[in-house]
Amino acid sequence: MERESKKMTAVRMQHDGKPLRDILKERYNAVGLPKMAAEMGVSRGTVWYWIIREGLKIERKAVLR
Repeated sequence: MERESKKMTAVRMQHDGKPLRDILKERYNAVGLPKMAAEMGVSRGTVWYWIIREGLKIERKAVLR
């Protein structure tokens, strides 16, 4: 098991201790990357790093309005 940064731990605790992997999937699908990063108080690059670190496969889709 890899070590977790203080910020990762803080984000998990904001979400009742859920695994970071689950939080990332839920929030990405719900609000998207920019808003998710803002909610967590980190940069978009940090969120991408966490996504890669957790081994998640994110498929980007264009939304036409």
